[in-house]
Amino acid sequence: MNRIGKNLRSVLDFDLLGYIQSAASRSIFSQERRTVLFALATGFIAYYVFVSQQLLNNHALRLPWLHPNEQMSSGRWVAPYLGLLHYDADVPVFLPLLGIVLAAGAAILALRTWEIPRAGVGKALAAGLIVAFPAALSHFYYSFMTPLFFLAWLFAAGAMYVCNRPSVLRISAGAVLVMLTMATYQASLGIVVLIAAGAAVTGLAKDSGRGDIRPVLQTVLARALATGIGGISYAISLRILDISPPRSITTTSLAEIPGRLMEVATVAFSHLWQTQPDLLWPIKMTLLVFLALGVVVSLWAVRASPLRLFLVALCWPAMVVATKTVFLFAAPDGSIYEYRYNSSLAFLHAFSFAIVLSFMPGKLPRSLAAAAAAVVLVVFVQADLVRQLVLLRGQQHDLAIANRILSRIESMPEIDFSKTYDLVRVGRYSTYRYSLFRSDGDVIDRAGDGHMDFGEISDRWVDEDVFRLLGTRIKFKFASTDPGFGSKIQSVKDTLLEGRQPWPSSDSVFLSENTIVVYMGE
Repeated sequence: MNRIGKNLRSVLDFDLLGYIQSAASRSIFSQERRTVLFALATGFIAYYVFVSQQLLNNHALRLPWLHPNEQMSSGRWVAPYLGLLHYDADVPVFLPLLGIVLAAGAAILALRTWEIPRAGVGKALAAGLIVAFPAALSHFYYSFMTPLFFLAWLFAAGAMYVCNRPSVLRISAGAVLVMLTMATYQASLGIVVLIAAGAAVTGLAKDSGRGDIRPVLQTVLARALATGIGGISYAISLRILDISPPRSITTTSLAEIPGRLMEVATVAFSHLWQTQPDLLWPIKMTLLVFLALGVVVSLWAVRASPLRLFLVALCWPAMVVATKTVFLFAAPDGSIYEYRYNSSLAFLHAFSFAIVLSFMPGKLPRSLAAAAAAVVLVVFVQADLVRQLVLLRGQQHDLAIANRILSRIESMPEIDFSKTYDLVRVGRYSTYRYSLFRSDGDVIDRAGDGHMDFGEISDRWVDEDVFRLLGTRIKFKFASTDPGFGSKIQSVKDTLLEGRQPWPSSDSVFLSENTIVVYMGE
């Protein structure tokens, strides 16, 4: 009995909090505390508006609660489990902060996998560049999916971090994490490939390129094997869960592979200099210069070995193409440039900066490179904040228009508030968001994200939502998506708009039987 009593007292006296703190101090992040804090602070500042107030973009407006089995039809079966963490709600503050934490964790794991020789300022700047890269704006814009995007980052970086040598256990762990990456957000597979290729470059360039090359090649093979097994496991999981592959997935025959690869590679390289609203010409050229510098510096580091020179020269174009990995399997359409499918570019450019800051010969050139990286990071943060300001102004603009439209509808003498009405809008509220970006005369080659750039407070198939938000007394036929909205719009165009002028003309809002028509333009 005494022994039992002593054991019980020892259990009760166990300092769980102290143990956790001690374990945390010995964790994989122990050597990068300042880097972690810097990445977190950068994320908080860069996405302050997303954190401090929930923008009523189209999705946040109509998805305060996630639908049952949200994202399952897209093959993202991790989503329902992650939703349990925030009880399937589009939670303000918590979700963007969680996203920043996950992004910072992924950045640290990527840097550790790359084994960048010189720590300190270079690592902190690289981590900040990953977190603040403007492509991540789309991950916060689709606020109900924010943690899903960044959890995929973490799984992708973790997969290559744990698979750091050829062993059954590590390859298996890497394969599981690759499977989870794809089950979370498939486009993050590009991050897996990019981190692995980057680690090969640093492995080959270490020790002035004079070490044993076999461990590097063995690790590359192990990571390739883990990625392949993980991808196959993901495909099997879709079969087990009876989930059809996402609609964008297209079967590629062996004969089509060279053509698809060439198409994707061409787009991947062209994307390096094509401008987007948050990545204008000066910053694009700066990133391209540092990418070229990274290639030159890493090749210089292995100049004594023709084999290493060849392998490093092979890795860099592979990393560029890796940013579009998902489009080797998904149909390459207009979305191939969109931010939410291209967050792997953050890792590519951060890696090129890290290589320059680590392998550039001479302290003065490295100091100048660090200063340039700091300037780029500040520009990233400013671009992120400007985008959020544009979204906020766009929200205010669209709400004001919606309020005026609703007033016009409710003041029509023929409206009967006891009846139920269908609602059809022809044309956009405006392109106010995008016009703000172009107001300075900047050349923008591609949209950053079609919805984020051109989106409105509500889409035409759910326009009723914004009017409900504004407190309308009108009873609408649809409480959610109108499946026939497209054909209804076309029918109105064909039969009801002749002789009418678009908004704000007095005849732009009218009633046709039990359908309220709002004519905004063609």
